[in-house]
Amino acid sequence: MESEKKVVNEEKPLIDSEKKVVSRVGLSLKLILIVNGIVFVSFLIFGLYAAETATKITTSLAKKGLYDITESTLNLAKSTVDSAIRNYLRGIAEKNKDSVNELYNQYRMSVVSGYDSKKIFSYNGAILNNSRNIFLFETEAKNLARNLLLSQKIGETGYIYCINSDGMVKVHPKLPHNFDASLFSFVKKQIVEKNGYIEYDWKNPGEYFERPKVLYMEYFEPWDWIISVSSYRSEFLSLVDIKQLKERILSIKIGETGYVAVMNSKADILIHPFLEGINVMDSKDSSGRYFIKEMAEKKNGEITYPWQNKGESRPREKISIFKYYPEMDWFILAGVYVDELYVEAQNLKHKLQITTIIVLMTVVSISTLAGLRLFKIEQANKQLEADIEKRNRELEQQRLHIIESEKMASLGQIVAGVAHEINTPLGAGISSASYIEKINNECRLKLSQGRMTKDDLKNFMESVDDTIQILNHNLTRAAELVRSFKQIAIDQSGRVFEKFNLKDYINIILLSLRHEYKNKNVEFTVDCDQEIVLESFPGDYSQIFTNLIMNSLIHGFKEKKEEKGKIKIDCEITGGVLHINYTDNGKGIGQEHITRIFEPFFTTNRASGGSGLGLSVIYNIVTQKLKGRIRCESVLEESTTFFLELPIHF
Repeated sequence: MESEKKVVNEEKPLIDSEKKVVSRVGLSLKLILIVNGIVFVSFLIFGLYAAETATKITTSLAKKGLYDITESTLNLAKSTVDSAIRNYLRGIAEKNKDSVNELYNQYRMSVVSGYDSKKIFSYNGAILNNSRNIFLFETEAKNLARNLLLSQKIGETGYIYCINSDGMVKVHPKLPHNFDASLFSFVKKQIVEKNGYIEYDWKNPGEYFERPKVLYMEYFEPWDWIISVSSYRSEFLSLVDIKQLKERILSIKIGETGYVAVMNSKADILIHPFLEGINVMDSKDSSGRYFIKEMAEKKNGEITYPWQNKGESRPREKISIFKYYPEMDWFILAGVYVDELYVEAQNLKHKLQITTIIVLMTVVSISTLAGLRLFKIEQANKQLEADIEKRNRELEQQRLHIIESEKMASLGQIVAGVAHEINTPLGAGISSASYIEKINNECRLKLSQGRMTKDDLKNFMESVDDTIQILNHNLTRAAELVRSFKQIAIDQSGRVFEKFNLKDYINIILLSLRHEYKNKNVEFTVDCDQEIVLESFPGDYSQIFTNLIMNSLIHGFKEKKEEKGKIKIDCEITGGVLHINYTDNGKGIGQEHITRIFEPFFTTNRASGGSGLGLSVIYNIVTQKLKGRIRCESVLEESTTFFLELPIHF
């Protein structure tokens, strides 16, 4: 009995020990489940938020691109109208200058050699009996020139007039001779320029409001005459070459099936890939809405509507951006299916969702394996502490990964912007090349048929010269953009240690971000010694300045749209330390927030898509990678300044 009792007494501690182990394991498993649940929910929320944020940003960029296409097409139409009017008036002005010059030469010849007193002189159908040599006098030559100019009608109400270098009227169908017109603003411009094209607003006697008017002038120096051909712009709109404009507009592609079209206020389709020449005012979308009438009434904006083409099984959402050009009574329309416009946003969203799932599975798997190891550890509490430390390290790694992702997101933003910026000069270059090819073929045809005239050759050479200038300008602009973007992309995609000029590099960064501020009222001032050359990581400096500038554009100037935004960057080296002061005159930062601005995910603009990572990335780069310091001072509604101190040697 004693032996049996002893056995029982010896088994008790073992059971108690097992209970303690089970208790510790149960507690550990609960902690693991709690931590896994927190991590799972946290990453799930973050993944969904990141996906939605990325989708909003990409979607916004896609819609902005559609607006830019519409705006550039409208500008193309305006420039085509301007070019047609300018060339037409220029031809008339040059022809009349030649006529006046011929009369002047006749006068000069008569002074030198004289004429037979019985000779009958004919000019432009006018027969002059020169029996008394009256034509030999300069006054008569001017009178003949004056009659010739006044006999012509430009458009419906336009005419030709002449003023001298003092603004005194020499030829005019309505104003008296030597009338002082120098007080008119456009006449002042004529006096200064003497040759070229001018646009201005004018109201004739009896009219109630001013209308846009244009003139082209040629200076005839011997008589000090500024020969001016003038009329209202609206009288020349029929000169526009719709065929040429149509080719350039239909060459624009949006997504897979999107296009740009032109219609008038009556909904007559003027330019369209396949509906040209029909009226669509009564067109209804798949829901029965008269969306064309809405566009005609609204004039400018955007509209989304369901549309189903023949052969398709269901309607698809379509978006159209439209702008009205009142002078031509044109609507410029850029339309594309929503799923084609936002395909990049959807792809990015799916990738982020897949990445989030993979990260969640990885984190959960690691946590579970770590929990199972607790069964073999004697001191459950120490293992729990070690596990918590491991979680903290993993979360820190995830934070650093998020910061690196933010860097790549900003690089992607630059990619999208520069791609759009490059499209504009390249598009203009392609159009210019096509135009040179067209006029070259026309000239070759005339030459082969023996119809080539001096004026044809002169017009051809002038058109080639003008187009080559446009082509060179746009190709140079595209090359500059590619160079700047290439430098920024190389620096940000890999941390390269190299020597670089700080001021030149800042200018490259500003050029790469031009698409972000070109349509905003922002002025940059860079006060940096040209001799400052650093041996460091240019990609880190690119990230710092990019985030600071975007922070000013998105947050600083958000509520100060009417006031001009100013950004000043001061750089100097003192005592072996590079001091950078970055200042903007935005809305400022409240004192209750300024102590938290460098914290990850802290933002006061989350409702508008702010991630709260921009300044955190800057702080990490300055303090951890560049071994420097950064601080911020701000005055509400006045300014915000970031002070950076960076060692120039590592």
